Amino acid sequence: QVPRRGYAPRLACAQCRAPARCRHCSGPLQGQDGGVLRCEWCGREESGWHCPECGAFRLRAQVVGARRTAEELGRAFPAVPVRTSGREHVLDTVPGAPALVVSTPGAEPVAEGGYAAALLLDGWAMLGRPDLRAGEDALRRWIAAAALVRP
Repeated sequence: QVPRRGYAPRLACAQCRAPARCRHCSGPLQGQDGGVLRCEWCGREESGWHCPECGAFRLRAQVVGARRTAEELGRAFPAVPVRTSGREHVLDTVPGAPALVVSTPGAEPVAEGGYAAALLLDGWAMLGRPDLRAGEDALRRWIAAAALVRP
């Protein structure tokens, strides 16, 4: 379970770590597949980004999303199929064959026979949400994910 959808939902300057912002609306820039930068708020593509604080041109991911996590797991385990389930494409079930399943909270597919293990990444992101019930919501989602693991 990865608490963020997308590829790289939060970017920052690689040199000074200032958040990468849109030139038009100051919204946060997100990294898309293929290296495209897009504003989360206005949706505009950003080309030729440079840091207004230090002038650097390189970006780094502050956090990674489900698609990037799936990509990295695919490189780390090339012989194992990787399946993703999230807001854009929710899987209801996955076959019982060995595979890595990367999902966002609430989009976890049911595995035939249950999962052998579950890994909940970036728990701090769920707990740190600006919501009075963030802790309760995180615990509920973690228990739901753990319930999908076979005994």
